[in-house]
Amino acid sequence: MRRWLAGTVLVMACASDPAPPGGDNPLVWRDAPVSVALGSATATLEAEAWRSLQPPSGPGGNPLLLLLRLNTTAALDAGTVIESVILRRNDDVWAGDAREEHPREAGATQVEFMVRNGPDWAPGDSVDVVARIRVAAGEGRVELRAPRLVIARVD
Repeated sequence: MRRWLAGTVLVMACASDPAPPGGDNPLVWRDAPVSVALGSATATLEAEAWRSLQPPSGPGGNPLLLLLRLNTTAALDAGTVIESVILRRNDDVWAGDAREEHPREAGATQVEFMVRNGPDWAPGDSVDVVARIRVAAGEGRVELRAPRLVIARVD
C-alpha cells in the first residue's frame, strides 16, 4: 500500500503545474517583469487600488479593492486569465485571487480583473502588484508586475 501511495504522489507531483520562479515564496516574485511576450504579442499590467472609508463602512473602512487591466498588443485568447495576485508593501505580503467579472469582447486587447477583500493597508501606501497569468494554448504561466502603485482613498 505504501509503495502504491508513494507512486501516486510522485505521478501527481510530476503532473502538476510548475511552481513560480523561486518556488511558492512570494517575495521572489518582486523581480517579475513589467512587460512580457505572450506569443507574438507584448503584455503589460495596469492596476488601481483603493480603500473606501465612506459610511456605512466599519471604523477601519472596507478592505482594499484592486482593479487589474491586462493589456496586449494583439487580441487576448479567451483562455488567458489572471489567476492570482500578490501585493507587496515593504516586507508585508498578501496573496489573493483575481476574477474576470465582465464578459470580454471578441478581439479584446484589454481585459479587466477584480481582486476583492484585500488587506487593510492604509491609503497612500505604496505597493507592488504581481499577477500570475495563465496563458492559453499551453504556454504555461507567467508573472507580470505593476510597481509602485499608491492606494487611493475614497471618502
